[in-house]
Amino acid sequence: MVLTRVASVGAKLGGLPVAQEYEYAKADGMASIHVNFPTRFDAEVASCIVHGTISPDLGGTFYRVICDSTYANRIGKDTWINGDGAIDAWRISNAVCDFKQKFVRTPRFVLERAARKPLFGTYSNPFAGDERVSEMVQSTGNTHIHFWQGILLASD
Repeated sequence: MVLTRVASVGAKLGGLPVAQEYEYAKADGMASIHVNFPTRFDAEVASCIVHGTISPDLGGTFYRVICDSTYANRIGKDTWINGDGAIDAWRISNAVCDFKQKFVRTPRFVLERAARKPLFGTYSNPFAGDERVSEMVQSTGNTHIHFWQGILLASD
């Protein structure tokens, strides 16, 4: 009885439509590869599960900048670098690892999050986006990070 219910739920999930703004594979062929599919993760996980052990002598933070699209491109075809910038941080202390991923709050990210849909066009083409944002900075903030006067800055 339980197997039948699980199988029917799986069948229904496979048939649910995906809204156009989340159809990443159509907008970017690289997103069709599972490992490249955007996570849209903007949160943190404390005390991550570790397979093995972490030396108590090890400590510090490892940062990584990634392109993690919040929405698929509104035109339907684009390059992967046009994704929103996200910063990952793994903090290790006292043999424990915490993980955090946060999106860079660029004007582009903030406006699209408020609109709940893609507004900007293809990479480096301000004319491909919504006309209300054509004068806005197109930066995705996903290229590199810098520490400056105690502040973590993201660049594009």
